[in-house]
Amino acid sequence: MEPRLFKYIWRHSWRDQMVILVIVATSLGIYFVSLDLPKRIVNDAIQGGAFKGSDTAAFIPVEVSWDEFCSVWVPGLEQDSILMGLNWSKTEAASEDMTPSDVQRTIEMAMRA
Repeated sequence: MEPRLFKYIWRHSWRDQMVILVIVATSLGIYFVSLDLPKRIVNDAIQGGAFKGSDTAAFIPVEVSWDEFCSVWVPGLEQDSILMGLNWSKTEAASEDMTPSDVQRTIEMAMRA
């Protein structure tokens, strides 16, 4: 009998250990690809890579209710110091950029008229 347990195990099961090593090494590659592919697809879509070369990349319209615009969007846009424009037409703007609160007031005056 061997004086050390590791040496005994290695001497009597090295072939089985090598088979297990090959199986594990192969499965790790498959496992990595199966987890990495969905991550790449989602990240590419979120970061806009899915829309490269398309007009959609620069602008994706989202419908927002008037109440949500006034209560959520205007304060957030004001806090971030973002200006807005009305009457955008392709690359040309038909009006000057305004603060979100000015846009809100302008639209509310137009709605009352």
